[in-house]
Amino acid sequence: MDELQRLEHLSLVSKVCTELENHLGLNDKDLAEFIISLAEQNSTLEQFKAVLAENGAEFPDSFVANLLRIIQQMKPEFLTKHASQESNLLSSETQVGQSNNETVEQRKIFPSLCLPDEEIEKNDQHRQEVDATMNQLEEL
Repeated sequence: MDELQRLEHLSLVSKVCTELENHLGLNDKDLAEFIISLAEQNSTLEQFKAVLAENGAEFPDSFVANLLRIIQQMKPEFLTKHASQESNLLSSETQVGQSNNETVEQRKIFPSLCLPDEEIEKNDQHRQEVDATMNQLEEL
């Protein structure tokens, strides 16, 4: 599940970069990650505006509100911090059970990804046909 969280974070960074590009003409990944971290620490609009102003960001109010809304919608753990703290307190047995349940669910969702790789059969007749075709092309 860690990979999925990283992918969601990268998607969020990309979205914030796009918004910065559209509104300010800036396309800076580090700035986007900094803004996201400020939004994580300051979840209300007033706090977020104040922190941005303290750091020298003079963004329009509508843009600040839009950034905070995007960050909170694309990163839902802001709304459920308490739930994430409880999940950190789970015992190792429960975590193993959850990972097994997640694996079973993923196998149901993505059945074709659960199939083992098949060995490719080497067909001598096919290889001979390819060699003959290549020889004919070389003769031209």
